[in-house]
Amino acid sequence: MIKNINISNIAIIDNLEINFSKGFNVITGESGAGKSILIKSIEYLKGKKFNKDDFRKNAESAYIKSIINIDNKDYSLERKISKNYISSFYVNNKKTNFETYSQLVKTAIDIHNQNDHHDLLDNSLHIKYLDAFADNSLILNQIDSTYIEWQKMKKELANLLMEKEEYNTKKELYEFQNEELSKIELTEDMEEEFMSKYHLLFNSKKIKDSISVVKSNLNDGLSNNNVSSKLSDAIKNIENIVEYSKDFKTISSRLESLLIETNDLSFDLENLSNNVVFDAEKLKKYEEKISFLNHIKNKYGPTIKDVINHKESLKSQIIKSKNYKKEISVYESKISTLEKKLMNLCKQISDIRNKVKPIIENAIKQKFLSLDLKDAEIEFKINSNKSFLSSSGYDVCEIFIRTNKGEDFKPLTYIASGGEISRIMLAIKLSLQDKFNLNSLIFDEVDVGISGSTASKIGSALSSLSEYSQVICVTHLPQIASKPNDSHYKIFKINLNDRMVAKIKELDKKSKVNEIARLLSNEEITSDSIKQATNMMCQQ
Repeated sequence: MIKNINISNIAIIDNLEINFSKGFNVITGESGAGKSILIKSIEYLKGKKFNKDDFRKNAESAYIKSIINIDNKDYSLERKISKNYISSFYVNNKKTNFETYSQLVKTAIDIHNQNDHHDLLDNSLHIKYLDAFADNSLILNQIDSTYIEWQKMKKELANLLMEKEEYNTKKELYEFQNEELSKIELTEDMEEEFMSKYHLLFNSKKIKDSISVVKSNLNDGLSNNNVSSKLSDAIKNIENIVEYSKDFKTISSRLESLLIETNDLSFDLENLSNNVVFDAEKLKKYEEKISFLNHIKNKYGPTIKDVINHKESLKSQIIKSKNYKKEISVYESKISTLEKKLMNLCKQISDIRNKVKPIIENAIKQKFLSLDLKDAEIEFKINSNKSFLSSSGYDVCEIFIRTNKGEDFKPLTYIASGGEISRIMLAIKLSLQDKFNLNSLIFDEVDVGISGSTASKIGSALSSLSEYSQVICVTHLPQIASKPNDSHYKIFKINLNDRMVAKIKELDKKSKVNEIARLLSNEEITSDSIKQATNMMCQQ
């Protein structure tokens, strides 16, 4: 429901604001007063391509802003048009993309005029009328969820088959790589270990020579200049004076500790020297290992961790390949089960549609009679194609019409008369008004080409429709304007600073009588037309 709309700098509208009522809203006005530009502005709000000729001269920007209630929640929707005709869209004052914006607004407002009946001429929506009449929402939800799951399983199976095909193409390569990487047990720290052992072997002579020199300096029994000998002398000397101070005793203990540590170091160096033995065969072995690691790092790396990850991935792929047949079988079984369930649900809803089809056709035909379409008949043609499954079943539905006896049924889109389409649309929506969320319905002079009792009947139909949905009707006929309504607005032009601007006002009871009188008397209000207008309103 449109609660409010504010339009700025569109054609002859400089600034115009309307607060619409919930039920039946009537809009009248002289020709050229701005009725059409009001409807066009609402179309722009919905996302229609902007016509630069509608940008008000000398304006810096234009906008259409509205408060719309959708599913019992208010939204602020706004479209701004810059001076260079670039549009920006806003939802609740936050800029958003057009897709998000249009998705929100497209079902909230339904505009009908002489040349444009959006949803009625959209064949894909015809089956929704049938389902709404039959209250098929529960089974439609079941079909939709089953269809989604079925499609998901089919997609996953297709991916699995593609994966299998890809593996088979590269099978020999995968097996070769796995064999190559299985030649050695890989760990992240092995490279460092191999390099360390290699350097020990490669530098064994240098290492042994250095250790020998260090040992000689630490503790060589043949020399009195080694560290051990000097520490022993120092201990002997300090012991001569320990009795004189605790500090000397502490120094003596520390020297003894150093001597012990020196002897331990000498012992450890001896062991290290003994363990460092040049082995040409071992050296070659480590050279080969390091060379292999460099090879696989260049091929699968750049690091050993990367190589390990690649190896694990290969193993997983090879293991998975052995289960392809079983996995494919599981998916095929699930798909088959879902397809059977889906086909069963599709048959159920197809049977319901075919059963309810003559009922809705008859209900709409009765509405045709009330709208002076006495010879008109409607047919919901249902074509079932079991090879074409969708989230709504396997049925395709299109509305066919014949407006005169003896004629063939033709697709609704073939109906040339805008007035006839308007009444057909009204009949359909009247039949569905308590079953379908119709939101805001806007009728722009759908009464063109009719008058008298037919116009009065259309007015009654619109009033009836407004019990379930907000109706906004632009009309030039007093038979419609005089129908009981929640709000009646008049659009008019005034001269403001040598420029014509459109204004709108809501009419009180007296002003409404005068406006209907104007419509009756073709612009000139007379006492007779006022009397006639009063009588028309009293008869409603």
